[in-house]
Amino acid sequence: MQDTKIDDMLAFELILSKQVQSIGLLSMRHVCPFLSNNMSEFKNIIVTGGAGFIGSNFVHYVYNNHPDVHVTVLDKLTYAGNKANIEAILGDRVELVVGDIADAELVN
Repeated sequence: MQDTKIDDMLAFELILSKQVQSIGLLSMRHVCPFLSNNMSEFKNIIVTGGAGFIGSNFVHYVYNNHPDVHVTVLDKLTYAGNKANIEAILGDRVELVVGDIADAELVN
């Protein structure tokens, strides 16, 4: 994975977190209105913290609305992350990697 892609993903997660904090949790369509139009250009995405409340809702949104996208969930599964949040959709299109985003070897 290229550094710019990682930077873009981290920036996206930061923007998503800030939007959710400032407006409260709405539907993913309200939080990320560009998803409907631009998601088709992505075939593989990584969602850090994807087993937590916000991340798992985003993963379910992508799973339900973009059948051609493969999602890799990277989560440390600490107090906030819970495998049960995404367990029903784990399989060919959604995979869980248990680890820390700060682990450069794992992320690369």
